[in-house]
Amino acid sequence: MVRHIFTILSSLLLLGIAYSCEEPLDLEELPQLEPKLVVISNFAEGRAIIVTVAKSRLIGNVDPEEYLTNAEVDLYWNNTFLERLEVVIPKDPNYPPYYKSWENKPVAGLEYTIKVSVDGFKPVMAKSSVPPSVKITDFDLANVVTEPVQGGAYNRKHFSAIVDFDDPSTTKNYYHLNITQQINNYVLEGRDTLITKSMLQPVLFDPLDNENGISAHLNGGLLFEDKPGKQALGISFSVDIDPRSQLLGKTYVELRTLSREYYLYYTSLSRSEGSNPNPLNDPVIVFENIENGYGIFAGYSNSLDSVQFVQ
Repeated sequence: MVRHIFTILSSLLLLGIAYSCEEPLDLEELPQLEPKLVVISNFAEGRAIIVTVAKSRLIGNVDPEEYLTNAEVDLYWNNTFLERLEVVIPKDPNYPPYYKSWENKPVAGLEYTIKVSVDGFKPVMAKSSVPPSVKITDFDLANVVTEPVQGGAYNRKHFSAIVDFDDPSTTKNYYHLNITQQINNYVLEGRDTLITKSMLQPVLFDPLDNENGISAHLNGGLLFEDKPGKQALGISFSVDIDPRSQLLGKTYVELRTLSREYYLYYTSLSRSEGSNPNPLNDPVIVFENIENGYGIFAGYSNSLDSVQFVQ
């Protein structure tokens, strides 16, 4: 769940470090912050809106996230009420409860408003829209180099890929580029190679490699504004496989065209999660657009492409 930064708490902790070298800082003496609602929703064109609602907690609190199932989550367009989202309790306990729209799916270019209320909390609201999708015009693996790792048991495939797309030049655009590698488990039966299982592995990028306005997303992919230059975007990434039992399948690319809220939230969050935890460093303030609460309500659209890796 999202790590929220409380400026007041951080400042007081720094003062305690600077001026209380002999006496320990008593956290119970710090002002208690009122719990607020944490609302998270990334919604896409043509898909149901999914929202999670939780109770905020202080940094250092290791208790499990407290998701709320008694919220009223209302969706609006242009001040017109559309529907109240329905709570869904997943059968798998590893997934949190969420709220889902059944009657409405976002349309590109329209701004939507969400309002959330729960007894005992200040009501919250946020606005965002879905930008038009941008078409991928080219995706290819330009070069692949194989390197043995872990004593030769695994192969590391180093890929050089190119991605090109129709970036509109008249407006500021925000993107999230995701690459996913298909990995196929196989067995040999005589002369036949039988695929027993296929998996999709998201490609993660190192935040230390951030440059030229490109940031590594904490859950995979790259975030950036506009296309860097007029040429196709060059990307390098690596995938590890066990050649004794695994083969590479297709490489998939997803180009998300983002609302400004999506870009600012995940860029700042990714930089915060990847920053040096030294308490003397300035904290990275995470952008949020939930009024009276925490979190993000942000739209995006996407386009997809793939290429088959030749063994």
